[in-house]
Amino acid sequence: MSNDWRQSGLLKFTSARLPPAIPTEVPMRRIGLAGVPAGRLTLERPFPRAREAVMKHVLEAVICVLLLGMAACSVTTGVSFPNAQLGSGSTKQINGLLAKPEGNGPFPGVVLLHTCGGVQNHTARVWPDALKQKGYVTLTVDSFGSRGLSRCPNALVGSTADFLQLSEDAFGGLDYLAGLSFVDKERIAVVGFSLGGWVIKDGILAYTLVRPRGANRFKAAVSLYGGCGTYFRAFNGTYPFHLLEIAGEKDLNILQGCRTVKNPEFQMRVLNGAYHAWDQEDATTIRPDAGGNPRLYDYRATKESESIVLEFLAKNLNEGR
Repeated sequence: MSNDWRQSGLLKFTSARLPPAIPTEVPMRRIGLAGVPAGRLTLERPFPRAREAVMKHVLEAVICVLLLGMAACSVTTGVSFPNAQLGSGSTKQINGLLAKPEGNGPFPGVVLLHTCGGVQNHTARVWPDALKQKGYVTLTVDSFGSRGLSRCPNALVGSTADFLQLSEDAFGGLDYLAGLSFVDKERIAVVGFSLGGWVIKDGILAYTLVRPRGANRFKAAVSLYGGCGTYFRAFNGTYPFHLLEIAGEKDLNILQGCRTVKNPEFQMRVLNGAYHAWDQEDATTIRPDAGGNPRLYDYRATKESESIVLEFLAKNLNEGR
């Protein structure tokens, strides 16, 4: 995130067709996007475990391609779908990455929402692979690439964040999965990372409440190291889907905001010793991202979060069956 966010102290989002109670401003410091004071992050040495994990995945990919060919080793397939119409007036074809287990299904589905860095290895390969192995169809939504945008700050997320368009992309992904013959449309979840998790709580939750009767809905949602914004912290009603936050113990900005949530339905799991972006293998040293959140890859935390997500989805997507 750019410095102008910290200077302004506020983040705004479009509030078209939302109930009057939904706020239009989000204080940055309360959602984990405030700057980190100088001198707070001094550790720059690389962590061997992170380097080993990266090399392991590179070697696995090279061996697979040599033995089976590129097509056989690809975890995902490129697809495109229209965004949902929630009031922005912007009709856009959105690119995505689809991963499907072997068989005819119907399988439960998961929409994956990327960070401010756009689609990276953890949303393009790591999570789709982990979920596919357990019988889930996944769709990674590429909100930035579909518009020719690079990482934040950009036209969607800069001194303001357009939750409306980002939510339209997510609901477009939901509608796309719901229309596939091998997906059980009654068992679709959304999982968001950093920005994606924030969009779930301050965007998708709000827009779900005003979607037309009979429209597709997410049954469960997981936010990984995603901020808890003004609207979400103030929301004291019933959540329209089962919701879980997973945060790192060392990700203090995120924890401070999410620990102020008073809604009794809010669930949060904290990973011991984990920093922001613990599942992103490029974060081999502790460095703040553009929003001031300290990033560091952690293999143990990645595997622990995979187990937590899989347990949560198995419980909540199968509820009532």
